Amino acid sequence: MFDCDCLFDWKEVYSLLKDFLAFILGVYTVCIAKEGLKTWKEQIRGGNNYQLAKRILIKLNKLRNELRKLRSPIRFAKYNEFLIGAPDEFKETIKEEWRGVSNSYAELEFDIYEAGIVFGEEFKEKFKPVMAYIINIEGELNLFLSEAITKGDSQRLGSEIFGSPTLAGVESDHDAKFKELIQSVENILRKHISIS
Repeated sequence: MFDCDCLFDWKEVYSLLKDFLAFILGVYTVCIAKEGLKTWKEQIRGGNNYQLAKRILIKLNKLRNELRKLRSPIRFAKYNEFLIGAPDEFKETIKEEWRGVSNSYAELEFDIYEAGIVFGEEFKEKFKPVMAYIINIEGELNLFLSEAITKGDSQRLGSEIFGSPTLAGVESDHDAKFKELIQSVENILRKHISIS
């Protein structure tokens, strides 16, 4: 009869099979670990993008609220027209409320630059009209508060900055314009906030 013991050393075969199986399991484990790390990295990046988008949306709403406060038509019930030489108390109130707008914008601006890097140049391009809008209001406000303008210019600038003083409690055209400007920015941000 044929003797198998002489051809194979079963202990060596068993050891080789065990080593081969351990090698296969090791490769499989490394592949699973790489996929896990890749998924984890995507989740972290997605989480950071989510946080940035959320932060910008919150700051945009804060900026919108500060602009509404600046343009509140209630204060103009006392001043029926935008007069040259408005009382100092009126000017100080306006300056203080502009500081709120300016501070909100400054907080937002840093996040916008970060978002331009993270979300791409398209985002920064969509935000440029909002930046121009705020800068334009600041220039008009400074001119409005200066003493070097005529009554007609004062009235024109006043209505440009503040809207109609008769619209108490109603969203003015200026609020609608600002809302339209930030709509495209918000649409880009909402993509990063949506859970997929």
